[in-house]
Amino acid sequence: MQEVAGERGGYLHGRGALDSDDLLYLKEQMEAEEDAERLLRRTEKRAFAAFKKAASLADSTPPSLPLPLRVEPKAKSGIR
Repeated sequence: MQEVAGERGGYLHGRGALDSDDLLYLKEQMEAEEDAERLLRRTEKRAFAAFKKAASLADSTPPSLPLPLRVEPKAKSGIR
């Protein structure tokens, strides 16, 4: 079995070592993850900036009169 693996991919390949294709794949995966993290950070920064802007706008507007709160009486059930 090791001889067949050794012939196919070199001495180390038969013993579980990574070849250049594996390393290239892993490098591409890591770069894709880093890109996704950068995009997420950028999106979170934009969302936080929008939230901060909305909060400061809400703080700067004069308070409006509170709306009257109307409470309906609860219907009584026949069970006691």
